[in-house]
Amino acid sequence: MMFIKLKKKSKSKSVKIAALAGIMCIATACPTQACSVFSAHNMKEQSFVAKNFDWNSGEGFLVQNPRKKQRQLLLNPSKEWTAKYNSLSLTIFGPGLPVSGMNEKGLVVETLVDFESELAEESGVKKFVSLEWAQYVLDNFKSIDEVIKFGKSTSFDQLIVPVHFFVCDVAGECAVFERRSSETLHITSGNNLKKPVLANRGWS
Repeated sequence: MMFIKLKKKSKSKSVKIAALAGIMCIATACPTQACSVFSAHNMKEQSFVAKNFDWNSGEGFLVQNPRKKQRQLLLNPSKEWTAKYNSLSLTIFGPGLPVSGMNEKGLVVETLVDFESELAEESGVKKFVSLEWAQYVLDNFKSIDEVIKFGKSTSFDQLIVPVHFFVCDVAGECAVFERRSSETLHITSGNNLKKPVLANRGWS
């Protein structure tokens, strides 16, 4: 694995183009195997998240995402935000497109391929592409309740490979976020999330 540190002022279009090209190359050349993730507690009642990541590419980047980092959407540069929290993420595509990540408040986001989500026609609204949605969550939220509120109002467009998200906070509360239509996310949480696990199919 290759490790890099993100430069604070890297906002060039070439980075965005390279990230999109990397996604297309990897997605078409390297089929995924079965990933899985779960959350549990140890004997001291400390919560943790564990994931096996099966992807045929052996390279990746460990990215430090600083607080106050300014970002903009790939498909809509007029949409901008500033990170509230520091985070550390793993990516195989490029900075701002995390496959796994945790912020300074203990919020964890894990991305898995979702074989039951279709790459449907997009709504035409320039919004988050899937992995950007994950970065926004890491940048801005500290609890599952906050992420659920955000997920009820903000969906994402799938890009090349359909994915879904497993998100947990420091208290051990988890939720699954899946796109089942062009406009809304299907969220499984609380008592409905009977087992805090996820693989490459819909949680149900």
